[in-house]
Amino acid sequence: MIRFDQRKRRGRMRAFEDHAGADVAHLRTRVASFIDNLSPSSMLGAKSRARWVGSWVSLGNRYSALAGRAFRSEDADKARENWLCAFTAFEVARWLTDPRSQARLRLSHRSNACFQQFELCLTRPLERIQINSFDDERLTGYFLPAVSSRAVAPALICIADADISVDGILRRLSPVTIGRGISLLVVDGSDTLRCPPREASVWLSCWLDHLAGRSDIDSGRIAVYGEGMAAWQASSFAASDDRLAAAVCDGGLLESLRQRSALRWMAGTRAAMQKSKAISALRFARRIRCPFLVVAGGSGLHRGLDAIHLHSDCVSAGVDMTLALPRTIRTSTGDLENFVTTDNFVFDWLEKKLDACGYSERT
Repeated sequence: MIRFDQRKRRGRMRAFEDHAGADVAHLRTRVASFIDNLSPSSMLGAKSRARWVGSWVSLGNRYSALAGRAFRSEDADKARENWLCAFTAFEVARWLTDPRSQARLRLSHRSNACFQQFELCLTRPLERIQINSFDDERLTGYFLPAVSSRAVAPALICIADADISVDGILRRLSPVTIGRGISLLVVDGSDTLRCPPREASVWLSCWLDHLAGRSDIDSGRIAVYGEGMAAWQASSFAASDDRLAAAVCDGGLLESLRQRSALRWMAGTRAAMQKSKAISALRFARRIRCPFLVVAGGSGLHRGLDAIHLHSDCVSAGVDMTLALPRTIRTSTGDLENFVTTDNFVFDWLEKKLDACGYSERT
């Protein structure tokens, strides 16, 4: 692992600040490199992390100033690009802060303010959508249309939860999707965590019905995305609705864990638990008819070893599962993953799977 002394870190951060004005794709490449080259020792020290946070906030402020000048000059494209860079920089600063601190909350507010300015530069605005669920309850979602020359675009249903909010998903995923021609529909899944899996899946199917009926969405290329507890919801949804073209989910690992816990309680034998370990997860994974990606460790809910076992079983059974195991950095407040590298991998995979479905044009 590469380590940097204080002088190198300061010089390297000055290079980042001097680089303000680059496009978001180049900035994300620099961010990924920055995170990959962080040493655990630098992340364990509060003073080191505070210096990094201050540097990234400074960079975000510089991009915000550039975006404001471009917007006042009526250069919407340049303003949009710089706003994307601004809240990317603020997201890095937020990533570096203690999750329990007020500083993280302030940075979230700052990122949200940048995103609101970013909305003003969009050729098609962010839509706040309300639909009726199966029990006539009003559901609210946020639709970010794709930037694409095609009449219709693929769509991704992103499930927010208690760990990552609707605003958080929009801030984090907008920079990675803006050039890929994928529309985002972000929905809040926190209320459904108390529901039975089948009821939560029906709730998500209502959103799929809405997207499939839109004239600007390719109904054959709709995917679902969930991380943390939302990954369990995405798995249940993908197992119950075969209209989905791809899923980023947990592949049934949480359901397997629940079954193993119940078996341990009833049988009390380690052999019975181990026997159920592979069978229950694979049985659930077989029900997912679309290709699916499991991200384990980091922002993923499950340990890497469980996911590796499931992947091995799926390969043997001919189930189309892809496994990602992001590199993590140990800190005093928990393990952190390189979210830029992870998000890039996830959306490269989604693009590949959605493109494999072919394109359709609506009249």
